[in-house]
Amino acid sequence: MNFTKKDILKNITDSCSLNNKDGGRLLESFLQLTSVNAKSMPVKISGFGSFIYKTTPKRIGRNPRTNEPYEIKSFKRLVFRPSSRLKKLIN
Repeated sequence: MNFTKKDILKNITDSCSLNNKDGGRLLESFLQLTSVNAKSMPVKISGFGSFIYKTTPKRIGRNPRTNEPYEIKSFKRLVFRPSSRLKKLIN
């Protein structure tokens, strides 16, 4: 099941009795704080998990039509690692 920002916003506004504007500000500020602060160090939320930037190594890709190899550059991506408490809740 995938959640969009709209789904998360609806859950926030329903459970906290906020209007859409305030709920949207809350969601956007959380996402911005997480992504900006995770660049310098892991963002850990107790009982939920941590957000870290992980560097993927450069690698060789292949065009499926022509089978021609090409280099995929190294890049950073934001990764979420759930806490053990969250894993137990899910399983």
